[in-house]
Amino acid sequence: REIWAKTRKVMAAAVIRRLFGASGYSRLVRQENGVIHTMSAVNRKGLFFPIKIDENSPKSSIDFFVLNLCRSMADYVITTGEILRTEPEVTTRIQGEYQKELSEWRRTVRTRDREAIPIVLSRSQNLDYNHALFKKCPETLVYNGCLNDLIPSLAFKHPCLITVEAGPSASSAIYRGKSCPD
Repeated sequence: REIWAKTRKVMAAAVIRRLFGASGYSRLVRQENGVIHTMSAVNRKGLFFPIKIDENSPKSSIDFFVLNLCRSMADYVITTGEILRTEPEVTTRIQGEYQKELSEWRRTVRTRDREAIPIVLSRSQNLDYNHALFKKCPETLVYNGCLNDLIPSLAFKHPCLITVEAGPSASSAIYRGKSCPD
């Protein structure tokens, strides 16, 4: 068991290095502030098109690993009310096959002692507060303003790394500076 645990820890670091390269890995470890947007996409002739996640979406263990890697790096994870309404069990916690290794990597390499704080963007705030996200992460924040205003206010307090988990329609509203997605 001990050998397997050490092997898995080395494997997680190796996967991270493989994805980002040696110089990318060192930048990743040192990254203290900024925004990372995680979104599944399909590559068609060098152009990336976002995939709306639903029961018909292609499944990828690499995508899931990268999603959890981003969560392991982040101080805040931003999602939307729409995602909570369509995915009743979704949380922003590190999970999956490498949950233990990524959590350990977060604690020892990223020096983060607690999980990232979830932020739910919701214009209407029509949310089910019995949702799994609120139950598993009681410190979840709900925000109904523009993401362009939220990010500087978070970073003003202290350097922070934010990951945005949003699909195509919410991303469009977010990056065009329009009102908060619902």
